[in-house]
Amino acid sequence: MIIIPNNMSVNVGQFLPNLQGVDRYLEIGTCYGDTTLKVLNAFPDVEVTTVNPLAKDTFGRLNTIKLEKDKIGRSYKEAGLSNRVRQIYKRSSLLTAKDAPLDYYDVVFIDGQHTYEVVLNDSYFALTRIRNGGIIVWHDTIDSLEELIASGVEENSTQNSIVEVTQAIHDCGLLATFVGGYYAYFIRTD
Repeated sequence: MIIIPNNMSVNVGQFLPNLQGVDRYLEIGTCYGDTTLKVLNAFPDVEVTTVNPLAKDTFGRLNTIKLEKDKIGRSYKEAGLSNRVRQIYKRSSLLTAKDAPLDYYDVVFIDGQHTYEVVLNDSYFALTRIRNGGIIVWHDTIDSLEELIASGVEENSTQNSIVEVTQAIHDCGLLATFVGGYYAYFIRTD
């Protein structure tokens, strides 16, 4: 069972390690592997699967960084923890049950491509992979979609990607709880 403390920080480096009972962790959007490294340090026995496409496999409007294979996961690799990570190099839309089993993960952290379509796809995917009592965490969300729109968001801005992420969460049918700032979470209860 996942325990979420009342004083949970909005800093992902503090947010995830404050969770208890994390044995299986899936991260969509590895980038340099900073969050993965924090999870590995916080949970010595955690089984980690993380996903990031190679630069050549990215397409469309991106709000993320295109990286070559040697840069993906650099932080946990430099820390000598590669042996504790199953790194998958593909777009999240191509993931299968072989890559990530159904009803399996305690935590799914979504921080991949920040477009509406991709976040919606990643959210649906996470729902089928998270076990009962597990938690899905999205990065780059906002407390109030209406507040952001009212503030006059400019097209193609970073804030616009936050609107898309937030809208995708809602359109997926999830009532995500916004921790504050840029993080939201959902606990699966069947």
